[in-house]
Parts: sequence; C-alpha cells; structure tokens
Amino acid sequence: MNESGQVIKRLASLTPTSIGEALDCMDEALEHFHRENDYRAVFLHAYRIITQNVSDVIEFDKGGPKGIFSDPAWLSSLAGHFATLYFRSLVTFERPPHREQAWKVAHGMAIDRTSTVVQDLLLGINAHIGYDLAQALHRNMVEHGDAGSSTRLDIRKSDHDQANLVLSRSIAEIWRVIPRQYGGLLRVADTLSLRTDRYFARVALVRYRELAWWRARDLLIARDEREVEEVMMVMNRTSNGIAHTISGQRSSILRLCNQVGRWNRRRDYSLFLGDPRPQGQPAGEVNT
Repeated sequence: MNESGQVIKRLASLTPTSIGEALDCMDEALEHFHRENDYRAVFLHAYRIITQNVSDVIEFDKGGPKGIFSDPAWLSSLAGHFATLYFRSLVTFERPPHREQAWKVAHGMAIDRTSTVVQDLLLGINAHIGYDLAQALHRNMVEHGDAGSSTRLDIRKSDHDQANLVLSRSIAEIWRVIPRQYGGLLRVADTLSLRTDRYFARVALVRYRELAWWRARDLLIARDEREVEEVMMVMNRTSNGIAHTISGQRSSILRLCNQVGRWNRRRDYSLFLGDPRPQGQPAGEVNT
C-alpha cells in the first residue's frame, strides 16, 4: 500500500465524538485531498461548510436562551456520528459490493477522475444523507436514551428540522465557494437558472432529510436484526438508484453535459494547501 493509501486508511478510522472534532478531522482530510488533487475534496469541502455553519449556531446557542436548537449538545454528538460514517466510507471498496452502493459510485467516479464538480457534490450528498444520516440519527438516539420517550423524540425532531435553516444558508455559500475553488459548471447553471437551482437544492435536501428521520425511527423500532437489515436494504437500494441517475450513464444528454463539465473543472488543488477551511459567516447568524 502506498503512502496515500495509508493516509486514507487512517482517515477511515477516525471517530469524532463532537462537531468540533469532526471539523478538525475534515481539515485533516481536506489537506490530504488537496495535496493529492483528489476529486473527493469537492464534496468534503461542501460538507465542511455545512458543518461549520451548524457549529457556529451551536456555539451561539450555548450563550443564551434565544438559540434555534433545544439541545445543542445532542446536535454536536450527532455531527460526530455523521462524520464518522463519512470517514468510514473512504474504504467502502473493502466491504462487499452490495453494501454502501451509493458511496461506491461516488468514491469510484472521484477516484477514477470521471466526475464533474456537480456530480462530486450531488453524489456525496446523496450517499451521505440518503444512506448515512438515518444511521447517525439512530446511533445518537440510542446513545442518548431517546427511544422510550415520545417527548424527547419530538424535541429531537424539532432540532433536526431547525437545522434546515442552516442548510439554506449553507447552499448559497456552497454555490459561491465551490465553483470558485474547483471550477465546473455550477456557476453557469446557477446563472442560467436564475438561481432556481438553489431553491430546488434546498427543497430536495429538506425532503431527503425528512425521509432520513423516519428511516432512523424505523431502525429504532426494529424488533430484530432482520428488520434492521430490511431498512438498510431500502436505504441502500434507493440511494444507489439516485447515484446511478446522477452519474449520467442512463442519459445521452447528461453524458454530453458531463464531458463539458469534466473539461471545465480545476485539476490542481495545490493552491489550497495550508488552509483548506472555508470562511463562514459570524457565529449564530442564519439567513433563510
């Protein structure tokens, strides 16, 4: 195994337990991806923008009763579980082909350098929310003893929904930062669509996150391993189908657009070495 492979193995073993630790781990991974000109930097950078914005709001909420989250510590713990699953996915090809199929599409195209910037973003979002988020929510609910209390689960759902406000702000930032750093056609598409693409991205994310919440509840009430496996199979099958649609192999028009997108992307990430962290807005500020 070469040095880069050894780094990936180490990154895959990271298990952050809080949002602060998750951000530190993301910085470490981004530094490696930028050094290696690894296309996986695109999604991770966008993921870090969202995580940083959630962290800013959590820190703001700790200062008084006017925050948007009822339990910032629960959200911080959730971010740790969620990031752990992302890092684990970096070695998805070591696991059986029928497992984590959406991640295999996302990482496979990035490693083979056959993806566009838009595909890197969408494939990562699809795999991480469509397959990982329900698992992270379930782990966090179990860890905090939420299963037996409908009141506590209602509070968790409220915080889960409130995070959509942070996602709305993050999408605008992602649409600004990602094309500036990595190229691609995201800015062109944004201009041609009069920014309606951002609106649809927000709507899709909110709906996808809503579905992830109920998949997590399914995992929580599963009576045995067989029922758990059934829920996992549904998430795997659904996210894999979406991943193959995003890959563009089923549409000649998308294949042509993707060829242009691949030509238009930046391939040298060395300019970003030393400080991969994007600049966010002031802590606690949420734009909708």
